[in-house]
Amino acid sequence: CRRVLAVKVRLGLLDPPQPTPSFPPPDPATDLVRATAVLLQNRGDLLPLAQVPRRVAVIGPNADDLASLLGDYVPPLADGIGTTILDGVRAFVGDVSHERGCGLTASIEGGPERAAAAAADADLVVLVLGSSSVRGYGDDFQANGAASLGGEPPAATTGEGFDAAEVELPAAQRDLVDAVAATGTPVVAVVVSGRPHGIGHVAAACDAVLYAWYPGPTGGRAIAEILFAGREPVGRLPVSLPRRSAVLPVA
Repeated sequence: CRRVLAVKVRLGLLDPPQPTPSFPPPDPATDLVRATAVLLQNRGDLLPLAQVPRRVAVIGPNADDLASLLGDYVPPLADGIGTTILDGVRAFVGDVSHERGCGLTASIEGGPERAAAAAADADLVVLVLGSSSVRGYGDDFQANGAASLGGEPPAATTGEGFDAAEVELPAAQRDLVDAVAATGTPVVAVVVSGRPHGIGHVAAACDAVLYAWYPGPTGGRAIAEILFAGREPVGRLPVSLPRRSAVLPVA
């Protein structure tokens, strides 16, 4: 409530208080973010890491995308605010490589191959998958509010107006998972999304799976602290994660 009222005061929507109060900077809420991340798999007790790896490959469509961490109905961030997961990892690891590998729904020519090469040359892979609710002014929507496949396709794949016929992650992301896992380098998959995805394919291929939801502008730092600073992910699932669309609706 205090933060909402502070915004209204700054915008001049309320009568000027006397005297004008001074408001502290927004709380980065990293403790809250760490408390909402859910560790779904930890094969071989990979996490917490015994020591920070020498070389880490950060791969995936959401690895270096700040907007993907924010969710729906988020105002523009001020310059210099926010940390991607790639930025968060670089704060802890000296030697970091990065490959996008694929888009959220579309393949990138040569992307899986470049991602696999980066993974093979690393001691650990942080594979950042999922979806995004980022909105763009050029997005095209139907009269009923649903995202339209005609015109300029929306950047978002999740959120209001974005239904999905298949609960599993798109094929492009599953192909990226296979390419990276085939290298034999330990893989921590981080799923950034606002909806429950079917992650059976990811869990079968990756050593650890962390569901991060939409962790917000400080999410990159918080996720990196879970992976490299021994912070415990204590979140629990508020929803079920169906393995595939055929089991829906969940009883």
